[in-house]
Amino acid sequence: MALFFVTGADSAALVLGSLSSRGALRPHRGVVVLWGVLIGAVAAALLLAGGLAALQQATILVALPFVVVMLGLAVALVREMAADPAVRPRPGPRRSGLAAAVRAARSYDEENPPPVTRWFHRPGR
Repeated sequence: MALFFVTGADSAALVLGSLSSRGALRPHRGVVVLWGVLIGAVAAALLLAGGLAALQQATILVALPFVVVMLGLAVALVREMAADPAVRPRPGPRRSGLAAAVRAARSYDEENPPPVTRWFHRPGR
């Protein structure tokens, strides 16, 4: 259990160090250590002031604004997925199977084929 908390605190210090160093992938070690000490000091102060319940409440209160951001991102994702033509099914009957494949193959024999077909079948190729 202690390994989980140490790893989480180390990752949080690294992310905060990266963010405070203008997005550097390898922030200065001193910045990361400073963030780690600050995170540990806040956690220790909350544990001494009110025990584990105070630490849990502070964590929930700090994370609450991120819930609103995450809900907004979920709504934006659903809207984009609904507007994406690759995701939205086409209106009308869905054509599949052997008959649809035969129709698609015959469409290459049209009088005015699409440009790609004209390029493949031009003289000299």
